[in-house]
Amino acid sequence: VIAQLLVLMAALTIVASIVLGEPTMIWGHQIGLLLVAIIILSVAGSGIGVLIVGIARTPEQVQIIGPIVNMILGTLGGAFGFRLPDPLPRLSLIYWGTSAFEKLAGGENTIGLNFLVLASQGVIFFLIGAWFFRRRMKIG
Repeated sequence: VIAQLLVLMAALTIVASIVLGEPTMIWGHQIGLLLVAIIILSVAGSGIGVLIVGIARTPEQVQIIGPIVNMILGTLGGAFGFRLPDPLPRLSLIYWGTSAFEKLAGGENTIGLNFLVLASQGVIFFLIGAWFFRRRMKIG
């Protein structure tokens, strides 16, 4: 997940530099915070993945539940070009991740709450998913 995010961010930076005709860092200049954001977002994404695997009983169910969960989180988080009224977007990992990257790109460094929410959601989703998975293994 981390490697995918790094490749995507590098590609978007290259495209922006080509479009603007000069080297451009579209993610802001706080590289340390950017790397922390990538790691924490990866933890959150992995947590939701473990939750989906823990809830699903078969690989086929994962293939159905995963996209549904992603569409719901994307809709809540504003990934489709519109934002729902508060507080609904705040339930989505996408809202908090997008907000963190927007703040970094704007030169802000006040993203502690974003990190806290993303890390907390990732850990909570991971623990719940692991509990479901372990419970299923004991039963089956």
